Amino acid sequence: MAGFAYPRSSLLRMGCTIYTAVHDPGYEGQPTYLMHVLNPIIIYKDARIAQIVYIECNKVNGEYEGIYNEKIK
Repeated sequence: MAGFAYPRSSLLRMGCTIYTAVHDPGYEGQPTYLMHVLNPIIIYKDARIAQIVYIECNKVNGEYEGIYNEKIK
């Protein structure tokens, strides 16, 4: 599985967006995003700011084995 994260439309309506990257197959850990705030807003703890869409990968050259993978540590 691979994942793509997108900002929620309510976040966009408030004048804020996030920049994301692909969650590679095999990656385990906390995702990291960059938030770009164009309008002063208040974001509460545990607020839903993004949604992740997962897709099944039929052909993969291997799983993520980078240094940021928590299962390697």
